[in-house]
Amino acid sequence: MLNDNGIPAEPGEALSYGTQPDVIGVDGVHIEVKRHERLEIGSWVAQAERDAERFGGWPCVFYRQNREPWRVVMPLKAWILFYKSWIREVGKNEGQ
Repeated sequence: MLNDNGIPAEPGEALSYGTQPDVIGVDGVHIEVKRHERLEIGSWVAQAERDAERFGGWPCVFYRQNREPWRVVMPLKAWILFYKSWIREVGKNEGQ
Protein backbone atom coordinates (compact mmCIF):
# COMPACT_ATOMS: atom_id res chain seq x y z
CA MET A 1 0.00 0.00 0.00
CA LEU A 2 2.86 2.41 0.75
CA ASN A 3 4.49 1.71 -2.62
CA ASP A 4 1.15 2.19 -4.38
CA ASN A 5 1.05 5.70 -2.88
CA GLY A 6 4.55 6.72 -3.93
CA ILE A 7 6.32 5.88 -0.67
CA PRO A 8 9.29 3.60 -1.29
CA ALA A 9 9.13 0.83 1.29
CA GLU A 10 10.24 -2.75 1.54
CA PRO A 11 9.23 -5.40 4.05
CA GLY A 12 11.78 -6.43 6.61
CA GLU A 13 12.39 -10.10 7.16
CA ALA A 14 9.40 -11.80 8.75
CA LEU A 15 10.06 -13.00 12.26
CA SER A 16 13.36 -11.14 12.50
CA TYR A 17 12.84 -10.90 16.27
CA GLY A 18 14.02 -7.31 16.46
CA THR A 19 17.08 -7.62 14.24
CA GLN A 20 15.53 -5.27 11.66
CA PRO A 21 12.41 -3.11 11.30
CA ASP A 22 9.15 -4.54 9.94
CA VAL A 23 9.30 -2.00 7.09
CA ILE A 24 12.51 -0.69 5.54
CA GLY A 25 13.05 2.44 3.45
CA VAL A 26 10.63 4.96 4.97
CA ASP A 27 13.03 7.65 6.16
CA GLY A 28 12.35 9.23 9.53
CA VAL A 29 9.69 6.70 10.58
CA HIS A 30 9.97 3.38 12.38
CA ILE A 31 6.97 1.25 11.42
CA GLU A 32 5.82 -1.62 13.61
CA VAL A 33 3.27 -3.77 11.73
CA LYS A 34 0.61 -5.78 13.56
CA ARG A 35 -2.11 -7.95 12.05
CA HIS A 36 -4.19 -9.18 15.01
CA GLU A 37 -7.81 -9.43 16.02
CA ARG A 38 -7.12 -8.58 19.64
CA LEU A 39 -5.89 -5.02 20.00
CA GLU A 40 -2.91 -4.46 22.27
CA ILE A 41 -2.15 -0.90 21.26
CA GLY A 42 -0.23 0.00 24.44
CA SER A 43 2.23 -2.88 24.14
CA TRP A 44 2.57 -2.37 20.38
CA VAL A 45 3.40 1.32 20.82
CA ALA A 46 5.89 0.47 23.58
CA GLN A 47 7.59 -1.99 21.23
CA ALA A 48 7.66 0.60 18.42
CA GLU A 49 9.18 3.18 20.79
CA ARG A 50 11.88 0.75 21.96
CA ASP A 51 12.72 -0.28 18.42
CA ALA A 52 12.70 3.33 17.18
CA GLU A 53 15.43 4.14 19.71
CA ARG A 54 17.58 1.41 18.17
CA PHE A 55 16.69 1.86 14.47
CA GLY A 56 15.83 5.58 14.42
CA GLY A 57 12.73 7.42 13.25
CA TRP A 58 9.37 8.31 14.76
CA PRO A 59 7.63 5.23 16.20
CA CYS A 60 4.40 4.32 14.38
CA VAL A 61 2.21 1.24 14.59
CA PHE A 62 0.38 0.12 11.46
CA TYR A 63 -2.32 -2.39 12.38
CA ARG A 64 -5.32 -4.13 10.92
CA GLN A 65 -8.06 -6.50 12.04
CA ASN A 66 -10.09 -8.75 9.73
CA ARG A 67 -12.48 -6.85 7.46
CA GLU A 68 -11.16 -3.52 8.75
CA PRO A 69 -8.93 -0.92 7.06
CA TRP A 70 -5.30 -0.40 8.00
CA ARG A 71 -4.85 2.18 10.77
CA VAL A 72 -1.85 4.06 12.17
CA VAL A 73 -1.08 4.96 15.78
CA MET A 74 1.71 7.41 16.51
CA PRO A 75 2.82 9.77 19.27
CA LEU A 76 1.02 13.11 19.24
CA LYS A 77 4.35 14.92 18.82
CA ALA A 78 4.97 12.98 15.60
CA TRP A 79 1.44 13.66 14.32
CA ILE A 80 1.89 17.40 14.92
CA LEU A 81 5.14 17.34 12.93
CA PHE A 82 3.48 15.43 10.07
CA TYR A 83 0.49 17.78 10.08
CA LYS A 84 2.60 20.94 10.00
CA SER A 85 4.62 19.52 7.14
CA TRP A 86 1.45 18.62 5.25
CA ILE A 87 0.01 22.13 5.71
CA ARG A 88 3.21 23.67 4.37
CA GLU A 89 3.31 21.28 1.41
CA VAL A 90 -0.33 21.02 0.39
CA GLY A 91 -1.94 24.14 1.73
CA LYS A 92 -4.64 24.86 4.27
CA ASN A 93 -7.64 24.44 1.99
CA GLU A 94 -6.67 21.16 0.33
CA GLY A 95 -7.95 18.88 3.10
CA GLN A 96 -11.40 20.46 3.41
